[in-house]
Amino acid sequence: MRLRGLVVAYMALGASLALNVVLAGLLLFRPGPPPGPDPQRLQARIESLLSPSDRAAFHAAMQGGMPDVTPYRRVMREGAMKAKAAIGRQPFDADTLRADFAANRQNWTDFSARFDESLVRGMTAISAEGRHRISDDMPDSPPGSSDEPH
Repeated sequence: MRLRGLVVAYMALGASLALNVVLAGLLLFRPGPPPGPDPQRLQARIESLLSPSDRAAFHAAMQGGMPDVTPYRRVMREGAMKAKAAIGRQPFDADTLRADFAANRQNWTDFSARFDESLVRGMTAISAEGRHRISDDMPDSPPGSSDEPH
């Protein structure tokens, strides 16, 4: 997958990922690896496109503010368990479920904002040529996007 696909996928999923993860977790919840983004993989992909000097600058800039995904994933798992309990509770309380979804969405928003800021710092630290390489690797439109109705 090209870089833009990864970046756009993270951004496009931003608003809906928490809700979708919670719902999927509720319907298919099984112990296993935590859901959510893998920022280290995206960072490695970007670094693979860069010259050695840009790679070092990008890496240093990213490390200064890269959020640790572990606590965000923990909150997502806890949110999925809370939502599962809310769905199964009698009497059902829609407001509790909404609040659980909102908390998970806020958790994802917080992570995304911190991660986005790290990417901005990383892009600022590299040369115009490095940013051009990254831009060239990005597709023109998000994967799966289409202007045609289904």
